[in-house]
Amino acid sequence: MKDWLSNHPDIQNVTTLLADLNGQARGKRMPTSLADKAFDGTARMPLSVVNLDIRGHDVYDSPLIY
Repeated sequence: MKDWLSNHPDIQNVTTLLADLNGQARGKRMPTSLADKAFDGTARMPLSVVNLDIRGHDVYDSPLIY
């Protein structure tokens, strides 16, 4: 990734995707300076991503709703 980014200096952000518990794609955009976190397992997603029902709505009985 570092080699690719060094060959493409115009790229400013990368987007990471993961599947939530319902199989829906969730993403996060981060600056290229943090792109290696996507490969070493240290990229963090908001805890609220696990608090969505199959339609993408909040689970209201959850303590994660503010």
